[in-house]
Amino acid sequence: MLPASQLPKNLNDLVTKHGYNETTHPDAELNGHRRFEHPKNGDDLRFDKGEPKKLGHKAKDHYHRLNPNDNSKKYYYLDKYNKPCSKGSNESHLYSEET
Repeated sequence: MLPASQLPKNLNDLVTKHGYNETTHPDAELNGHRRFEHPKNGDDLRFDKGEPKKLGHKAKDHYHRLNPNDNSKKYYYLDKYNKPCSKGSNESHLYSEET
């Protein structure tokens, strides 16, 4: 699992340098969302493109790491320490150290 501190700004690096497969649905990509899964360790990352006219997290490019052990809203994502956190929480938003 790629540590949150090493999430790349360039999404292509997930595939070319870190071995992830892109599993993005075409409709999601049109809305600024992309998804990447690692075939060996099962890591599942979602990327959300920032919208400069928005506020808070929505204004900046960020990642979410899906929790493989739970899909309820309370524990839907993992934080930067790989601890479960809720959907919409500040902790669920992961940023590239390059930004």
